[in-house]
Amino acid sequence: MTIHLRSALTDPASPVFGIASVGVMGGLTLVDDAKLNDRDRRTMRVVSAVVSGFYVGVTSGGKQLPLRVLTGLATGGAALRFAATSEAIDRRLERKLRQFGAQQPRLWMAVGTAFLIFAGYLADRSAAKRERQLALATEPESAIVAPADSRAD
Repeated sequence: MTIHLRSALTDPASPVFGIASVGVMGGLTLVDDAKLNDRDRRTMRVVSAVVSGFYVGVTSGGKQLPLRVLTGLATGGAALRFAATSEAIDRRLERKLRQFGAQQPRLWMAVGTAFLIFAGYLADRSAAKRERQLALATEPESAIVAPADSRAD
Protein backbone atom coordinates (compact mmCIF):
# COMPACT_ATOMS: atom_id res chain seq x y z
CA MET A 1 0.00 0.00 0.00
CA THR A 2 1.45 3.35 -0.96
CA ILE A 3 1.88 6.16 1.55
CA HIS A 4 -0.58 8.29 -0.41
CA LEU A 5 -3.29 5.63 -0.30
CA ARG A 6 -2.62 4.94 3.38
CA SER A 7 -3.00 8.63 4.24
CA ALA A 8 -6.13 8.86 2.08
CA LEU A 9 -7.66 6.00 4.08
CA THR A 10 -6.87 7.70 7.39
CA ASP A 11 -7.97 11.21 6.45
CA PRO A 12 -11.69 11.65 7.22
CA ALA A 13 -11.93 14.45 4.63
CA SER A 14 -10.42 12.31 1.85
CA PRO A 15 -12.77 11.23 -0.96
CA VAL A 16 -11.15 7.77 -0.83
CA PHE A 17 -12.08 7.45 2.85
CA GLY A 18 -15.58 8.76 2.17
CA ILE A 19 -16.28 6.30 -0.64
CA ALA A 20 -14.71 3.37 1.22
CA SER A 21 -16.56 4.04 4.47
CA VAL A 22 -19.93 4.51 2.77
CA GLY A 23 -19.46 1.29 0.79
CA VAL A 24 -18.17 -0.84 3.66
CA MET A 25 -20.68 0.34 6.28
CA GLY A 26 -23.57 0.10 3.84
CA GLY A 27 -22.40 -3.32 2.69
CA LEU A 28 -22.11 -4.66 6.23
CA THR A 29 -25.70 -3.61 6.86
CA LEU A 30 -26.87 -5.82 4.00
CA VAL A 31 -25.70 -8.95 5.86
CA ASP A 32 -28.58 -10.52 7.78
CA ASP A 33 -27.03 -12.01 10.91
CA ALA A 34 -30.19 -14.04 11.61
CA LYS A 35 -29.36 -16.19 8.58
CA LEU A 36 -25.77 -16.89 9.69
CA ASN A 37 -24.52 -19.90 11.62
CA ASP A 38 -22.71 -19.33 14.95
CA ARG A 39 -19.19 -19.27 13.47
CA ASP A 40 -20.17 -16.85 10.71
CA ARG A 41 -22.07 -14.66 13.20
CA ARG A 42 -18.97 -14.43 15.43
CA THR A 43 -16.86 -13.57 12.38
CA MET A 44 -19.36 -10.90 11.38
CA ARG A 45 -19.27 -9.44 14.89
CA VAL A 46 -15.47 -9.19 14.77
CA VAL A 47 -15.51 -7.63 11.29
CA SER A 48 -18.14 -5.10 12.39
CA ALA A 49 -16.13 -4.26 15.51
CA VAL A 50 -12.92 -3.78 13.52
CA VAL A 51 -14.62 -1.61 10.90
CA SER A 52 -16.43 0.44 13.55
CA GLY A 53 -13.25 0.88 15.55
CA PHE A 54 -11.29 1.95 12.49
CA TYR A 55 -14.01 4.38 11.38
CA VAL A 56 -14.35 6.04 14.78
CA GLY A 57 -10.59 6.08 15.29
CA VAL A 58 -10.14 7.94 12.01
CA THR A 59 -13.07 10.34 12.36
CA SER A 60 -12.57 11.27 16.02
CA GLY A 61 -9.88 11.20 18.65
CA GLY A 62 -8.07 14.32 17.56
CA LYS A 63 -4.87 14.52 15.57
CA GLN A 64 -2.64 12.56 17.95
CA LEU A 65 -2.20 8.94 16.91
CA PRO A 66 -2.30 7.40 20.43
CA LEU A 67 -5.64 9.05 21.14
CA ARG A 68 -7.06 7.92 17.81
CA VAL A 69 -5.90 4.34 18.41
CA LEU A 70 -7.36 4.36 21.92
CA THR A 71 -10.67 5.73 20.64
CA GLY A 72 -10.78 3.09 17.91
CA LEU A 73 -9.96 0.25 20.31
CA ALA A 74 -12.60 1.41 22.78
CA THR A 75 -15.19 1.58 20.00
CA GLY A 76 -14.27 -1.86 18.70
CA GLY A 77 -14.49 -3.30 22.22
CA ALA A 78 -17.88 -1.69 22.78
CA ALA A 79 -19.11 -2.99 19.43
CA LEU A 80 -18.09 -6.52 20.42
CA ARG A 81 -19.57 -6.19 23.89
CA PHE A 82 -22.94 -4.97 22.62
CA ALA A 83 -23.08 -7.02 19.40
CA ALA A 84 -26.02 -9.14 20.58
CA THR A 85 -27.98 -6.02 21.53
CA SER A 86 -27.16 -4.45 18.18
CA GLU A 87 -28.35 -7.57 16.37
CA ALA A 88 -31.61 -7.52 18.35
CA ILE A 89 -32.16 -3.87 17.40
CA ASP A 90 -31.37 -4.79 13.78
CA ARG A 91 -33.99 -7.56 13.77
CA ARG A 92 -36.57 -5.28 15.37
CA LEU A 93 -35.94 -2.54 12.81
CA GLU A 94 -36.16 -5.06 9.99
CA ARG A 95 -39.46 -6.37 11.39
CA LYS A 96 -40.87 -2.83 11.67
CA LEU A 97 -39.86 -2.03 8.10
CA ARG A 98 -41.64 -5.18 6.92
CA GLN A 99 -44.75 -4.12 8.85
CA PHE A 100 -44.67 -0.78 7.03
CA GLY A 101 -44.56 -2.63 3.71
CA ALA A 102 -40.88 -2.55 2.79
CA GLN A 103 -40.13 -5.40 0.37
CA GLN A 104 -36.38 -5.38 1.05
CA PRO A 105 -35.87 -3.94 4.53
CA ARG A 106 -32.13 -4.72 4.69
CA LEU A 107 -31.61 -2.73 1.51
CA TRP A 108 -33.41 0.25 3.07
CA MET A 109 -31.36 -0.16 6.23
CA ALA A 110 -28.17 -0.16 4.13
CA VAL A 111 -29.28 2.95 2.24
CA GLY A 112 -30.01 4.70 5.55
CA THR A 113 -26.64 3.68 6.95
CA ALA A 114 -24.83 4.81 3.82
CA PHE A 115 -26.68 8.14 3.94
CA LEU A 116 -25.68 8.74 7.58
CA ILE A 117 -22.05 7.81 6.91
CA PHE A 118 -22.00 10.09 3.86
CA ALA A 119 -23.46 12.95 5.93
CA GLY A 120 -20.68 12.41 8.47
CA TYR A 121 -18.10 12.44 5.69
CA LEU A 122 -19.49 15.74 4.37
CA ALA A 123 -19.34 17.22 7.88
CA ASP A 124 -15.71 16.09 8.27
CA ARG A 125 -14.83 17.52 4.88
CA SER A 126 -16.49 20.83 5.73
CA ALA A 127 -14.69 20.98 9.09
CA ALA A 128 -11.33 20.29 7.41
CA LYS A 129 -11.95 23.07 4.88
CA ARG A 130 -12.90 25.46 7.67
CA GLU A 131 -9.71 24.54 9.57
CA ARG A 132 -7.57 25.22 6.49
CA GLN A 133 -9.23 28.59 5.92
CA LEU A 134 -8.82 29.54 9.58
CA ALA A 135 -5.16 28.52 9.50
CA LEU A 136 -4.57 30.66 6.41
CA ALA A 137 -6.41 33.62 7.94
CA THR A 138 -4.47 33.50 11.20
CA GLU A 139 -1.08 32.84 9.59
CA PRO A 140 1.29 35.77 10.13
CA GLU A 141 1.99 37.80 7.02
CA SER A 142 5.72 37.17 7.33
CA ALA A 143 5.10 33.45 6.92
CA ILE A 144 3.36 33.94 3.60
CA VAL A 145 5.88 33.63 0.78
CA ALA A 146 5.33 35.90 -2.18
CA PRO A 147 5.70 34.45 -5.67
CA ALA A 148 9.24 34.79 -7.11
CA ASP A 149 8.23 37.27 -9.82
CA SER A 150 6.64 39.75 -7.37
CA ARG A 151 9.68 40.17 -5.10
CA ALA A 152 11.48 43.48 -5.27
CA ASP A 153 15.10 43.13 -6.33
